[in-house]
Order: sequence, then C-alpha cells, then structure tokens
Amino acid sequence: MDFLLEEVELKEQERAEMQEKLEEIVEYENMVEEMVQEIAKKEEENEDLRAQLAEVELEKNLMEDLTAQMEVYNKELTTEITDKDSKITEFKAEIE
Repeated sequence: MDFLLEEVELKEQERAEMQEKLEEIVEYENMVEEMVQEIAKKEEENEDLRAQLAEVELEKNLMEDLTAQMEVYNKELTTEITDKDSKITEFKAEIE
C-alpha cells in the first residue's frame, strides 16, 4: 500500500510540474502575441512615416523647383533693370 501512496505522490508531483510548465508556456505565448501586436503596430507606424516622408520629399522637390524658377526670374529682372538703368543714363547724358 505504501508503494501505491508513493506512486500517487510521484504522479501528483509530476502533474504539478507539468501544470507549472503549462503556465510558463501560456505566459510565453502571451508574450509572443504581445510582441506580434507590437510589431504590427510598428509596421503601421513605419508605413505612416514612409507616406509622410514621401509627401515631404515631394514638397522639397517643389520648393527646389520654385527656388530655381525664382532665381531665373530674379536674374531676368536684374538684367532688365540694368538695361533700363543704362538707357536712363544714356538718355540723361543726351539731354545734358
């Protein structure tokens, strides 16, 4: 009879160990699930940032184009003003 009691105690100890391992596995699975959700969230944030970056790059390109156009326009105006100043100076010289 002692043998049977020892066997029951041994089986109860094994069951307790298995229950503890099962709880550890469940805890690990929960941790993995949280990590998967966090990764999905980070991927979504990454996609949002990529979209924002694309918009900023587009705006940057537009600003560069506008700046280049403004530089050309400023050069043209400067040339035109210089030409008109020369003509005014010539005209003043003729009058005097």
